[in-house]
Amino acid sequence: MYLSNIDLSTWKKSDNPLKEVKILSDNYVAKQMLYKVMDEVPRFRLEPDHERILILTENNPDWSRLDFGQLEGVKRLNLDFHSGQQVVISSVLNPAWRDKETGKIICANNIPELKIWLLKKFLNYGIALRPDMLVVHYYDRGFVIHKKPSYKIAVASIKAQGAITNPERFRELLSEGVGRSKHAGFGLVIAKPL
Repeated sequence: MYLSNIDLSTWKKSDNPLKEVKILSDNYVAKQMLYKVMDEVPRFRLEPDHERILILTENNPDWSRLDFGQLEGVKRLNLDFHSGQQVVISSVLNPAWRDKETGKIICANNIPELKIWLLKKFLNYGIALRPDMLVVHYYDRGFVIHKKPSYKIAVASIKAQGAITNPERFRELLSEGVGRSKHAGFGLVIAKPL
């Protein structure tokens, strides 16, 4: 797998403010712009500071058609993890789930509730997060997904440290992402070994 890093800081100051406003205010628009320059469906994350987009792909992407931002680099990811290995993870995700009884989508209402959900969710994906090393910035950026009817998405930015309990499930987490709204650029997990 490959992780590409596109810097938007210089592009944000370009002569086209409408283009800037569109991509930086809506992950759906960022996704559409990536579709135009890529041959495969991208897994991406628009960083909270809006200064960069991270893109995860199975193959080394051809960025020759890139018409926004500045490509800072493409890194091949080492997915050779083992049980007990300590890692630091980060993600920007949609902390919501479907209630099994009612079928309704429920979102964490506060940070303690969100932390409980994160600890359980990541344990299911093969990593035991340390509660004392789980930093959550919970906020609603007000992104609107272009479906009928449109709706807002709650967003949480997290950084955590933990030990891998199941390397195979952890690799699935890195390739699939976590949480809802992955199609709109949420849930991409980046891991760095300690």
